Amino acid sequence: MEYRACAHASGLYKNKIPYIWDFCENIGVAYQIKDDIIDMTLGSGRKGNIGNDIKEGKPSILYVLSLEVCNDEEKEYVINIMNKNRDDVSDLDVIGVNRLYVKYGLYNKAQLIADQLKNESIKIIKKDFSQIELESIFNEMIDRAK
Repeated sequence: MEYRACAHASGLYKNKIPYIWDFCENIGVAYQIKDDIIDMTLGSGRKGNIGNDIKEGKPSILYVLSLEVCNDEEKEYVINIMNKNRDDVSDLDVIGVNRLYVKYGLYNKAQLIADQLKNESIKIIKKDFSQIELESIFNEMIDRAK
């Protein structure tokens, strides 16, 4: 909600607030989807370990998509792994889930969703905001005192 306060503080008219909301929601979800993909493909943290979201039982877009396309046996397998305690999730568990994600093309599907959300955000920016308005919003967000 911080961006709403920044929009008000930067002097934008109230009719722009819904566009800021849509922009931020879209770009935030797109960012999270990319983070989910990176977690399973490149890894995260200093050691670059993959599958931290699985080990922590965090439902990602990849997990949600897998539940839509996997057969019942595969769904049960993924759900059981996601419900394990972090210390009980093995590298083989992560590899098994990864194989399902690859089998069903879920990395590509997730990336397409992220790209669509990013493109919608770009359209909002280009259509509904001037460069001066955007600079004002971003300056207010970053240069704020509190």
